[in-house]
Amino acid sequence: MKKIFFLLAISVCTVGCGPQQSVELSTYHADGRAKPKVAFIPVIDSSDSTLPWSLSEEFTDGIEKRFLRHSNLFLLNEQKAITAKKNLNPFIDTDSFVKEIDHSAEFVVFVELSEHRMTAKATESLFNVKNNPSYQLNMSVKVKVLDVRHDQPRTILQELFTENYTIPWQLSSVDYEKTSWGKTAYFISPIGLAHAGLIRKISSQIEDYILLAKTR
Repeated sequence: MKKIFFLLAISVCTVGCGPQQSVELSTYHADGRAKPKVAFIPVIDSSDSTLPWSLSEEFTDGIEKRFLRHSNLFLLNEQKAITAKKNLNPFIDTDSFVKEIDHSAEFVVFVELSEHRMTAKATESLFNVKNNPSYQLNMSVKVKVLDVRHDQPRTILQELFTENYTIPWQLSSVDYEKTSWGKTAYFISPIGLAHAGLIRKISSQIEDYILLAKTR
């Protein structure tokens, strides 16, 4: 799917802009139903991106904030330390990794950013007097969600998300050394908006599958 970023995209910034609202970390919904207890493992970045910040931290933070904003899942925050302590890839060493998960977890979420590539494209335009190129941003993210409520873990979601974004030459000159993740201007930049859209898509899919599995 291709998406063209226009200047009007500034009006749709929804992730990361402005102060975050506080979220009550409760294990129950308002109607008394128990929320699914989820171990969300920090995002693995194997993309070899050249951006001057950690995409693992950005995507982990973005997905977590989406979960907290919706408040449908109860996140086991202590799981963030697992990947720092264990030299394991959960997509390869799934069984070994699950043994390290807190026994109170009902679901485990693994996410890997496997591709993040910017490719310059020739631009032919009478208005492009500086001959700036446009860019194609290709991203691929692997997602795996396990139901660990029983003795044998069960995969309830395994999917490869791919997104291709065209960044027009009018917006291709952003300096991401200065406009980096965490700064206000980043969240209305082409890459910031592209990441926000992909994070929103991934988070919604994960949440939907977990909530459905919880009812069974």
